[in-house]
Amino acid sequence: MKTEKIAEFVNRRENRFSGGEQHPAAFHSRSYHCFFEDWAEVQRTDENGHTKIERVYVGTWYIHPLQKIQKALLLTGYFLGWLLSLALFIWGASQPFEINSIWYVTIFEAAAAAALFWMFISLFHYMAAPQKMTINSYRSSSSSLRNSALTSAASLAVTSAATIIRTLISLPDSDEKRWLCAASFLLSGILCFIINQIENRIQYNEELSDQIPPEGSSMIE
Repeated sequence: MKTEKIAEFVNRRENRFSGGEQHPAAFHSRSYHCFFEDWAEVQRTDENGHTKIERVYVGTWYIHPLQKIQKALLLTGYFLGWLLSLALFIWGASQPFEINSIWYVTIFEAAAAAALFWMFISLFHYMAAPQKMTINSYRSSSSSLRNSALTSAASLAVTSAATIIRTLISLPDSDEKRWLCAASFLLSGILCFIINQIENRIQYNEELSDQIPPEGSSMIE
């Protein structure tokens, strides 16, 4: 239902910018091509003269190998891991130490925060994704989760390294608790890396669509 509403919105948008006529698939926007990749579309005119677009998915289906309950448990673990990672990051970044105001540390902290937010969005796409996914659904859920988790792990590891370097530079005046900040960033990154590795090891089943493109249709690539 959600996908149908999005498709309807895209159709209205295309009509608005094309004066009521749909452009050929080759002239659609990049976002349109991403959303409807591997779909075949053709215009149909009904008996009332209204033009509609008929689409058929002719690409590869990506099927989650776990059953719904297993997937729900996996997703719960992902969310808990992400929440713990976020809590560790916030704790480390909020400590009233001089290291959290050094420009290069704050830049890495900002990058880590952005990556964790991307990971959060990916988790919601993962939760909303059906068992049998188009290539766009697969990319916005599993693929996006793997990439965002790895990016989060890398940015948190760099943040931890920057914190350690600054702490070493400040010796012997540095407070021992500053090492806890570095440790919290590192542990946060490890949790994200674990999520990345778990999702990497899930082997999705691939199944070619048995649908035949309608006569006169255009492939969206």
